Amino acid sequence: MIIALKKWRASLPAEFSTLEGASALLGVSAVQLSRYENGLRRVPAEKVRAFSVVTGIAPELLRADVFGPPQPIRQRVRAAQEQAG
Repeated sequence: MIIALKKWRASLPAEFSTLEGASALLGVSAVQLSRYENGLRRVPAEKVRAFSVVTGIAPELLRADVFGPPQPIRQRVRAAQEQAG
């Protein structure tokens, strides 16, 4: 189950907080988003980066099996700063 997706959807304005509204933002069906939220399906690895950009949820929270375990925020900020140069 991806609780972060449910929290993200709940934080959206009313017109987007429904399964239909949030799924439109993510480019998937409402049924598929429900499956992701409830742990019946995993977000495909190739969609994780796009989901992360739209939702603000770190890739490792969406798919720790692909992107590794979640890192503390300081480590993520430091890594992003190093990549930026």
